[in-house]
Amino acid sequence: MNKARTLLVCAVTAIALTVTACSTRTDNNAESAFNPYGKSVAELGSALTGGEVTSVELVGYYTERIHKFDEQGPSINSIIALNPSARPTAEELDAERTERGSRGPLHGIPVVVKDNFDVDGMATTAGSVALTNAYPVDNSAVVQKLIDAGAIILAKTNLSEFATSSGRYGYSSEGGLTLNPNNLNRNAAGSSSGSGAAVAADFAALALGTDTYGSVRAPSAANGTVGIRPTTGLLSRDGIAPYSLTFDTPGPLAHTVEDAAMALTAMSGTDPADPATHDSDVHRGNYAAELNKRALDGARVGVIKNFSGSNDDVDAAVEGASERMRANGATVIDLTLDGIDNLYTDLLGPLGRMDFSGDISAYLQQLPPGTAKTTADVLALLRSPGVQASADPPNPKTLEAMDATVLAAPMKGGPEYQALLDRVREIGAMVEQRFDELGLDAMVFPTMECPASPRYDQEDTTYRCDGESYAPMYLGSALSSPEITLPVNVDKQGLPIGLSFLGRRYDEKRIINLAYSLEQAVEVDNSPSATPK
Repeated sequence: MNKARTLLVCAVTAIALTVTACSTRTDNNAESAFNPYGKSVAELGSALTGGEVTSVELVGYYTERIHKFDEQGPSINSIIALNPSARPTAEELDAERTERGSRGPLHGIPVVVKDNFDVDGMATTAGSVALTNAYPVDNSAVVQKLIDAGAIILAKTNLSEFATSSGRYGYSSEGGLTLNPNNLNRNAAGSSSGSGAAVAADFAALALGTDTYGSVRAPSAANGTVGIRPTTGLLSRDGIAPYSLTFDTPGPLAHTVEDAAMALTAMSGTDPADPATHDSDVHRGNYAAELNKRALDGARVGVIKNFSGSNDDVDAAVEGASERMRANGATVIDLTLDGIDNLYTDLLGPLGRMDFSGDISAYLQQLPPGTAKTTADVLALLRSPGVQASADPPNPKTLEAMDATVLAAPMKGGPEYQALLDRVREIGAMVEQRFDELGLDAMVFPTMECPASPRYDQEDTTYRCDGESYAPMYLGSALSSPEITLPVNVDKQGLPIGLSFLGRRYDEKRIINLAYSLEQAVEVDNSPSATPK
C-alpha cells in the first residue's frame, strides 16, 4: 500500500465511551462523556455549543478511528493523507468560539475531502503517484468556503485514479484499494470511494466528493450515506482536478440530509473563476434552514420504472419507500422514459473522453513548476518501470482509457462533439416535458440498480445483478440536474440500498425537502460491522 500519511499526535483513549486528553480545557475535568460516534453535524455542533466536547477532541476522536480502522484492523483504506494543520486549526476555532462565538453550524466540524480538491499545504494527487508532489498554491473555491464557515479539513480521501474507475472502483496508485465498511468483500463504488467509506465508517461526519457520472451518488448509495449531486454550476469547480467540465460538480456526503444541506448552503455561490456558476447567487438557498418534515404531504413523485428488475432487494426497497411516501401524503406515479438507454455508452462517455485530456492539462498548468503538466507527462510517469513495479501499480485499463482521451481531445468542440451535446439537450427537454405533463415535484429511482458489486480482486457468489448498476445515475449527469440519494434499506448481505430524488435544474430545495421528509419516515440500521463503536 503506497501511502504518504502525515500522522497527528493526539492521545485518545476509551474510544467507545469517551473522547479524551486532546482537550484544551483548563478545568479539572480532563475527559468528556460525549460520544461522537455516528453523530450528525447538527448533533456535533450542538455538543460544541453546549461545551460537551471541543473541536480538538473531535479531531482526536476521528484521527484515532482512522488509525484503528483505516490503517489497521479491517484496513478500510479510505484516507490518503491526514492534514497536519487540523489540530492547530481546531485549537484556534475552539478559542474563537469562546472569545467571539460560533461562525455557524460548521464551526469546528472536521471534514474530509476527496484528493482531487486543492487544500493549501497538502498535495492534490487525484489518486495518482504521478502527482504525489503536486502542491497547489491555495485552496479550491469550495474548500475555502467551508474553511470560512469554520470547518476543519481533517484529511484527504482516496479515489479511483483521476476519477476513472475502469473496473476497479476505489483503486488508485497513490492510495491502493478502498474497502466497503459494510461488507469487506464489496467495493466502495467510485470515484469518491474514500469519501463514502470514510463517512460510513465514521472517520468524519461530512465529506466532499466530485460527481461526473455518479461519483458522489454511487459511493453514497454503496456505503450508506446521504449524497448530493447539485445542479452543475451551483458550486464552483475552481481548484479541483477535473474529469469533464461538461459534467463535473463537487458535492457533499454526510450522515443525514440536514448535514448535506448545511454543506451545500456553505459551498454554493457565484465564482468568477468558474463561469458555469454565473447564476448561482440567483438560485442558491439556505437549504438546511428551510427543511420541512412534511414536504411529502401533497407532493407528486414519479417513480422511473426503467431501472427496475435488476435486483430483488433493490426493487423491494424502492417499493417500500414508495409506500412510505404514499403513507406520508405523496401521490406516487409509475412512469417510464424513452430514449435514456445507453446514455453513458452513446453520449456521456464520448463527451467525457473528448473533454478529459484538455481539461486535466489546463488544471495541471496551474500547479507549481516540477509537476506533470499534460496528460502525456502523467502517462509517461505512470508507465515508468518504478511505478509499474510498485505495490499499487496503476490500473492498466485506466491507462488505456487515458490513452483514448488523448486521441479524442482534438474532437472537442467539433461537429461530433456538438451533435452529442445537442442530443443531451433533447433528452433534457424530454424529461422536462414529462415533469410538466405529470405535474411532478421529483422523479425517484434506485440510485444504483444493484448494491455494491464485488471488489475487482475477489469473487463473491452472493452478488446478484441482472442490469447495469450505474445506469440510473447517468440521467442526472446528462441533465446537469440536482439529485439527492439517501439510504432506505439494506440487502441480505448487509449492503445499503440508496434511493434518489431527481429534480429540475436549481430545484435543490424541493428535492432536499422531499428526501428529508422520507428520511424521517424510514429506519435504516446500516452501521458498518467492520468499524463499530
